[in-house]
Amino acid sequence: MGAESPPPVRNRRTSSRRPTRSGIRVSLRAGTLGLGPDLAAGLVDVSEDGVCVRVKTLLALDSEAEVILDKVGSSRPIKMVAEVRWCQGDAAGGFRAGLRFRHRLPYKDLMELARN
Repeated sequence: MGAESPPPVRNRRTSSRRPTRSGIRVSLRAGTLGLGPDLAAGLVDVSEDGVCVRVKTLLALDSEAEVILDKVGSSRPIKMVAEVRWCQGDAAGGFRAGLRFRHRLPYKDLMELARN
């Protein structure tokens, strides 16, 4: 008999990822105090539970970070504390990281950030 293929990996996300609108800036700083250099190179997608961010360096799993999402023309940036769930290299030679927010992103803020 031939080798059996592994079962498909189930999506365990509680909310769907959404592409972001143009003009959204992201900043990412290690720790929860907002200190240190900005490690973000760009925003990939967003959900109520977290974000996927292109980063300049490999991030440690389970470490905490402050994520700041800023919409051009908005008077208030959205600051969230998040935990690094995964980080891996990407095809462009940089890294991508998945971060889960400590508290869910309010739906109103998600709608301002996500492309419909």
